[in-house]
This record gives sequence, C-alpha cells and structure tokens, in this order.
Amino acid sequence: MRATATATEVDRYRALFDARPPRPEPERLTALRRSAIERFGETGFPSPKSEAWKYTNPAPLAATAFAPAPAATVTAAEVAPLLYPGCASLVFVNGRFAPGLSRLAGLPEGLLAGSLREAIAEQPARIAELGLHVDVVGSPLAALNTALFEDGALVWAPKGTVVETPIQILYLAAGGPEPFVVFPRTLIVAGEASQLTVIESYAALGDGLYWSCAATELVAAENAHLDHYKSQRESLRALHTAAQETIVGRGAQVSSHAFSLGAALARHDVHGVLAGEGGDANLNGLYMVRGEQHCDTHMRVDHRAAHCASHELYKGVLDGAARAVFEELRAMPDVARIESLARAAAAPSHGLTARELQVLRLVAAGKTVPVSGKLRGDVMTLTADGTDMSGKVTGDRIEGKNWVATRSGR
Repeated sequence: MRATATATEVDRYRALFDARPPRPEPERLTALRRSAIERFGETGFPSPKSEAWKYTNPAPLAATAFAPAPAATVTAAEVAPLLYPGCASLVFVNGRFAPGLSRLAGLPEGLLAGSLREAIAEQPARIAELGLHVDVVGSPLAALNTALFEDGALVWAPKGTVVETPIQILYLAAGGPEPFVVFPRTLIVAGEASQLTVIESYAALGDGLYWSCAATELVAAENAHLDHYKSQRESLRALHTAAQETIVGRGAQVSSHAFSLGAALARHDVHGVLAGEGGDANLNGLYMVRGEQHCDTHMRVDHRAAHCASHELYKGVLDGAARAVFEELRAMPDVARIESLARAAAAPSHGLTARELQVLRLVAAGKTVPVSGKLRGDVMTLTADGTDMSGKVTGDRIEGKNWVATRSGR
C-alpha cells in the first residue's frame, strides 16, 4: 500500500542518504543500504490505509521536517541517573557512541561490546548478522533506518561465553532548537551455548521534539540463552518507532521484555522467528501511557522449526485520553508433522489434500499467504492461498486438522 507522503517528504531522506560521506564498510552493507533507500523511495511512509497501520496514524512522521541529529555535549552527571546500577553500559548521544560516558570494565575476554560503526570498519566478521533479519522490503521505517543509521550498539558473545554482568545500551536524545531524527541500530548476537543479558534503553534530556527511528536484531545461536529488556522513556513530545527481529536457534532460549512509558507516538514492531528445533521464546511487554500518548505494538511470531514454543503476554495501563494497540499474528505449524504427512501423502488417513499440505509448507517456511475467512458460530470458514483451510474457533485460536493459528488485536 503506497503511503500518503509527498515526493518532497520522501526526497528529504533521499537527500540525506546522498549526502552521507563515504565510510569503510563491506560492499554487502553498502548494497543493502542502497537497496533500502530505493525501497523507501518506492513505498514512502506507512499509510493508515494499510492493514499494519490501520489503528495508528503515521502522519506525524512525514509531516515534520526532521533535521539530522545534531552533535551534543552531555555530562556524566546528566547521564548517571539514567544508568542502572550493577551494569556495564554503552552510551550513545543523539545516535553517536560516547566512550567517555560508557562503562565496560569487568566484561569477559572475547566479548565484543561497543560501537557498531567501529566494528563495521575494523571487525567486519563480527557484524555478519547485520541486516540479514530486518525486513527492508515490507517495513519502510526499517528500510529507512538501514539506509541512514550512522552508529549503534554491537554486543557479540562468542561460543560458550557466560556474561554475568548485564549490559545496558542507553540511547540518549539531547534536545536541539529544531526537530531532529536519529537512527539507532542495535545488533546483539549470543553465540553457541553463550549466556547474555542486555538492556536496550531510550531516554531524553529535556522535552524536545524528535524522532527515534530504531531497528534491533537479536540473534541467539544453538543452545544460547539471551535475556533482552527494552525500556522506552522518550520525551513526551517524541516519536518512537522500532523494528525488532528476534532469531531463536536450535535449543536456544530467548526472553524479551518491552516497557513503553514515553513518546507521544510509539510504535514497536516485534517479529520472532523460531528457526531451530527446540527453540523457546518469551516476548512480553508492559505499557503505561497517559494524556494523549499513543502506544502501538504489532507482533508476528513464526514457528519455522519443529518442537518450538513461544509465549507472549502484554499488559498496560491507560490514563486520560491515551490509547494503546496490540495486534498479534502467529503461525504455528508443526513442521515435522507436516513433512511426515507429505511422505505419507499416498495414504488418505491424514485427511489433508496435497494442496493443503503445500499451503501449510508455505506457512511453515514463514511465507505470507493471502487469507480470508468468515466466522459462523464456532466454525471459521477460512481460505488460505485459494485453498479451504477451515477450522474450529476457540477464543482467539483456529484449530485445523494439523495446525493452529492465533490472532488477536485490540
């Protein structure tokens, strides 16, 4: 769905991209940035007419002429109240790494925690996962971040590393006289059998108008244990949009807890992918908004491997005229079961046609298929990719012969 933004509004960001000075980075990343800005040029800003934004008006994103984030001087005394005790910390001011405000003592040898920009230039092998998971085709704001991010945080734990000290990433906005935009980018990689806790936090000094257009990739390799917390306490005039991709490998355990308290408009797109057999993901959130704040969480969880589990819990408190939206779409086929049915396709006992198996394979692979349906009593007449996939409805669950789908929104 094409957005409502004019060519001038889109061209403003194309001009920012064209004005970027050359930087040392892998050709793969340069090509990805170019592809991302071209995609944003094709789609423009999100539109309230699109299904994904039907409950949230994105017009303020396009209507404001945001300038690039200015350089700002911040003191340790100003940062101190925003840092959590007992944590190592990476501090970024208006999107730029501030090593003098960061605390990295006591972290284990081999762990890499620091500036993403520096890692791109000096240790490209450590950023191999960067850009592999964020959807620059389907999400115009993720594409914009990918094209324009200047710096961000990298936390990379090698195989078998146990990081006992939590690591806080603080993205701090320091207000200027004009509205500005910043593009925080975060890459967190927990290597095989590693253990890691990261707190991703957003805060502001002052009550200025700015836009934080963020993107985060969480990757947990085989048997890794990754605990992730996101604390969003932006200025109450700010706009905060974030795309979060969570990749769960074989036997890995990932928990991600989001707390949304700030921003006039907050949008959090969460995508979880259970990519390896036996993976487990907990994706939870809490919002507390007041006045005229608007908080929107859009979640999608894909089970792409067998014997995986995902758990989601979102709660919130509203005061005044504040509004909140939570919408979830889960695809939960048992891949092993589907393949066993396919191998036994000659026997009619499973009750599925070859075409039904094909549709379930598409869903199992994380593909998007066109779906339409009507609810009559407790039976959903459902058509997926032109194939009858009807099932019985219990609460927010639709149970078919060998699959379960869950969708909730409010």
